[in-house]
Amino acid sequence: MRRQMGCQMRLIGSGLWSVLAPDLAGTRAALADSRRGLRRQRGFLGDDFKPQLTAFDGELGAQAAPDRMQQLATLALDDLAGALPDLPPGPLALALLLPEPAPEEGLDQATLTELGRDLASLASSRIGRNVARPALHLDGAVGLAATLNAHASALMQAPLLVLAVDTLACRRRLLTRLDASALFSDANPWGMVPGEGAAALLLGPGPAEAPHIAGFALEREPIGEADPGDSDYGAITRACWTALPEDSRPVTRWLTDWNNSRYRAAEMSYLRLRIGEVLADGTEPDHLALRLGETGAAGPAMALAIHGFEAGGRILLTSGAPGSNLRAVVVIDGPAP
Repeated sequence: MRRQMGCQMRLIGSGLWSVLAPDLAGTRAALADSRRGLRRQRGFLGDDFKPQLTAFDGELGAQAAPDRMQQLATLALDDLAGALPDLPPGPLALALLLPEPAPEEGLDQATLTELGRDLASLASSRIGRNVARPALHLDGAVGLAATLNAHASALMQAPLLVLAVDTLACRRRLLTRLDASALFSDANPWGMVPGEGAAALLLGPGPAEAPHIAGFALEREPIGEADPGDSDYGAITRACWTALPEDSRPVTRWLTDWNNSRYRAAEMSYLRLRIGEVLADGTEPDHLALRLGETGAAGPAMALAIHGFEAGGRILLTSGAPGSNLRAVVVIDGPAP
């Protein structure tokens, strides 16, 4: 599925919390210095009986994931609120991007729905505007594309606040991933490094110099990472060709949500070969999860906040959700240099 985006749909504001810094400016500076937010958790052992490698802000405590997500969302909203442009009067539409339901991790549908209500109230208070029609997207890392698909027509007319947040800094979630052999260790070199993050984006009509959404697409992979059989990894390729505008402008930055998965590594390799003709010389995939950890539902929105305002370039943002087997692509054209 895809909607052709006109230049009216733009990124007009962003706020962030990452393991590198509590705001967008600090995160950009840390990434420019090639810093990574990785640390060992002395209070949590991996399957190699060594302290688990994570991308958390501190030592793992007893905090539940919903409470931690509210904390991170507050900081991202405050970062956005400090640089909000003038907005038209009236309530602000809100989209909440949260993890896919995972009852075994303590995040069932009811828990996430309640978290969504709390986050909507939080967003209204931190931004200082009433929130109308909050929409909850429990789509994991494809949530940004799913939001664009659901709100594209309205975004041509009025701004939309997008709040994306996720965390694995929760003992129940970590233990579930450990039991599934999903965490990185000496014994499991293809595992993820668990992380956390939050992004608050303001999308909608904006000035001509603001970056704009040039296209997006969602496709379902028939054979996902947990499914039996061999995949041709075609869904992400189809999504790319659907989302990319039919012009000669090359992709100058390719941002992914690859988190060290063997399956997704093969998928990225096939994709690199299939779309090579649209990549500018020297453009290689940039895997933010290798520096910020696995940030799940927050990852693509964080990537857009960090890199969306780069002048003159075209950004290709690719992501996938393991539960639904959806693959998503968003294309952003940066502001004129």
